[in-house]
Amino acid sequence: MAMHGDVPWEHLWPALRRLAARTGFTVSPLVETLTESDPAAALAALMFPHVEQRILNGLPPESARFTHGHRPYGLTAALREETAVAFATVAFGKNRVRRDLVRECAVAPLSALAVAAHVKTTVPVDHLVEYLRASHDAAPSTERYRAMRSVLLAVPATRRRRFLVESLTSPDARDSLVLAGDVAGPLTTPGVDTARNWSGLHDALTAEFNLRYARNELEREQSHREAMAKPIPQTPVAASVHGVRVGPHTVNAAHTVGEVIGWGQYMHNCIGSYAYRAARGDCILLAVTDDEQKIVANIELTPAGELAEINGRFNKPIARNLEGRIAAAIRAAAKQAA
Repeated sequence: MAMHGDVPWEHLWPALRRLAARTGFTVSPLVETLTESDPAAALAALMFPHVEQRILNGLPPESARFTHGHRPYGLTAALREETAVAFATVAFGKNRVRRDLVRECAVAPLSALAVAAHVKTTVPVDHLVEYLRASHDAAPSTERYRAMRSVLLAVPATRRRRFLVESLTSPDARDSLVLAGDVAGPLTTPGVDTARNWSGLHDALTAEFNLRYARNELEREQSHREAMAKPIPQTPVAASVHGVRVGPHTVNAAHTVGEVIGWGQYMHNCIGSYAYRAARGDCILLAVTDDEQKIVANIELTPAGELAEINGRFNKPIARNLEGRIAAAIRAAAKQAA
């Protein structure tokens, strides 16, 4: 008979199930299955949710120790504690310990606990608990703990709850945290403090990234103004497609790096990061404008004039019939240049 301390497993397990029922904790099917075949692994998976995922992945439970590679940032000291109360006290501080926070320390994914511990001074405890509860269904997929703190400090306090909780589900959160993590020091990027959600933050950070990318790749030793004014070669193909009319639309070839950066900021896409390639002659970048001079599409051509990519705003496709007419007109003009 398996023993845990002085208590037989056949007595311990029913007691644990009753405790789980009283606290509202759901015992997973994996734990139920392991109670018969491997009680020690079942107990480990019940105590530490991340262990359950390791078992599902075919890895050993490692319930007694946390290797350096699996120890979440900032939780080293807390993981040495024996109880959830002690864990919460070390991870979040004595003044923040509450019953609901202690419960989440016992059941939330360790990656979410690490994020919550790192941002504990930026939001109220209520927000931390709400975030940890939401993490049961969508644990953080990135370990950009410092980046999350930088984001919360950069946005108004009234919006921090939304940014923290929605970081688990927003499709723009992961890329935004990666971009924010590459910024040294406080996050002072223009537009960050006015962003209302992760999508707006992503736009602000992408615009800044485009500027830095062009600046670094083109002329590290030059000033920002010189880099933006750097000319893009007007090859015979570029000259032939520039000014082509397709109904009310006009095709325009890029002439400077700054012009391409401006396109990317308006179109909310990454064409700005292509500017250095165009300046080297590795590609030809185009903008299609309507009769009000508003950009409706961006186009990348190979140096030989072959169509590589055409996208509308936010990298969305444009109307298929318009795309076909534009592509045909560009091919005809490029063929004449060849």
